[in-house]
Amino acid sequence: MTGRHGTLNLVFELRNGRTELIHSKFHVPLQCFRPYYFDNQGRAYVYVLTPTGGVVGGDHLEINVHLRPGCKVFLTTQAATKVYKTSGQRSRQSLHCVLEQNSSFEYFPDHTILFNDADYEQSADVLVESGATVVFADLFSAGRIARGEQFQFRRFQNEVHIRRKDRSIVLDRMLLEPGNHPPDAVGNFEGYPYAGTIYVGLKDTKLKKVFDTLETLPATQQAIAGHSSMGTDFGIYRVLTRQAETLKRALEQVFSTWRQVGFDEPWVTLRKC
Repeated sequence: MTGRHGTLNLVFELRNGRTELIHSKFHVPLQCFRPYYFDNQGRAYVYVLTPTGGVVGGDHLEINVHLRPGCKVFLTTQAATKVYKTSGQRSRQSLHCVLEQNSSFEYFPDHTILFNDADYEQSADVLVESGATVVFADLFSAGRIARGEQFQFRRFQNEVHIRRKDRSIVLDRMLLEPGNHPPDAVGNFEGYPYAGTIYVGLKDTKLKKVFDTLETLPATQQAIAGHSSMGTDFGIYRVLTRQAETLKRALEQVFSTWRQVGFDEPWVTLRKC
């Protein structure tokens, strides 16, 4: 089977207090719905989907998102991303985001499921301009756990780069090759098949308040979580769980705290098929 190059290009602009999608172009296996508006903040909620049902060997999914000044965008997926086994070509996804001045970007996809013998590479490059804020989630599952496929994928490489024009803020890289280096060993995933990382950017005092608030909330049962700060305006929150729903609840807690504490705005629970 030959892979396909799917593209999705989105440009947002603030018009009359509401973020509008002014340019949208896609090629299957990528697609998106028109924006929804679930709150009264003018925030555009956009769902990305892969109508082909998943990612096969040789696929390259390329997503480009541009927020012009003052925009508020919440980008998510319709469902989990399934990465199927491949006998040859690697599949990959690349995400490029430009957040202009005083824009706000929330990226909360469902988790990526790495099937048996999957070979997958993904990267994200996020340029954050002055006054822009971001909360960016990265979630994955080590296989179809109920079928006993935990850590039976061939290779998974992941990179997240969040930066300003003059410097890097976060450069987070991971390479997993279970056949060569068992990831469930002590100090790695230790048997937890679901993992999530959230990169949080806010003004210094509000970022501290977000993490302080998370410390006071009831710890998610059956999860291991922790956070660390980098400088005064960025932090990372990591979670390991045994169930997908537990992972989703834990990360949703971070997003809702970021929204409510950072901006005094309501959190909206999304409905998905």
